[in-house]
Amino acid sequence: MYGEGTFKAYAAFADVTYAVTDRFNVNAGVRYTRDEKSWEWYNGRREISGYERLDIPGVGNLADIHQQILTGIFQQFLGPTASGDIVFDVGGLEGVHYTRKDSWDDLSPRVAIDYQFSDDAMFYASYARGYKAGGFNSVEVNSYFDNEKVWNIEAGIKSQWFDNRVRFNAAVWKYKYNDKQSIRLVDVDGASVPQYVTQNQDVSGKGLDVEMLWIPLAGLRFFANGGYQDITCTESCGDSAVGDPTGEPSTACPSVVTIPCHLVTRWVPSPSMRTTATPVRAVKTVNVSATALAAPLRGAVSHGKPVRRGTSPTRV
Repeated sequence: MYGEGTFKAYAAFADVTYAVTDRFNVNAGVRYTRDEKSWEWYNGRREISGYERLDIPGVGNLADIHQQILTGIFQQFLGPTASGDIVFDVGGLEGVHYTRKDSWDDLSPRVAIDYQFSDDAMFYASYARGYKAGGFNSVEVNSYFDNEKVWNIEAGIKSQWFDNRVRFNAAVWKYKYNDKQSIRLVDVDGASVPQYVTQNQDVSGKGLDVEMLWIPLAGLRFFANGGYQDITCTESCGDSAVGDPTGEPSTACPSVVTIPCHLVTRWVPSPSMRTTATPVRAVKTVNVSATALAAPLRGAVSHGKPVRRGTSPTRV
């Protein structure tokens, strides 16, 4: 399978901050993005780069010998007409240069506020939308996926107390993906080898993050953080049809806790330009994590706050 693509992206953005008071700020921004993509598939017979350099005097060309061995094996098990040339079965598109083009536009806003309610603490909140362009699956002819969109809200507090010896940060957040792009390993009709393709699914999540730092004396600090996540996949969920081999990326929802719900149907373009329906169900995941650390702090201490030599004090 051979593929070649052309990709273009254009964007314009602006961001502004307005100081309502000396303690209260409002931030607003917007970004416009346009993506244009084209992809060409070609599923032809095997080609070997540097074929002429594989000639061995008195023996022959190693590529030809290898092809003859493969042809013999394939004819033994598949029939006398087998060629030994492994290709994906793409029906009428085999040996044809096939090109698909598409474009996507998006306008993503962002609004945030922050309020310094004391010299040691600040409250903030934000709302933002994000976008990722769609694209094409290079190993499946005429296979494509939609653009991804997400919105996110977050609110929290950042603070440092007692001459910067105590830090406490916390945040709550929630997001929702529409057509989140996920890599899956799927079976393909007519092919003995499964293929990695990108498909779309809807996912939502919410959670809480907490961070604490205490420096009781110079050279010693106690640090702890924790998080709670509640993630739910609502459409086109589930693991890859043939499993997820170790070492390969997977963004399918893990099934730690599964909740029953109605069946929905995912429609996926197949190599022969037809569609197949796969029943899926919602998947819910709850994760809780925490870390605690007590360690000597190497470096200097300035005004009660740890400072790495050669660096500036870190601010919230």
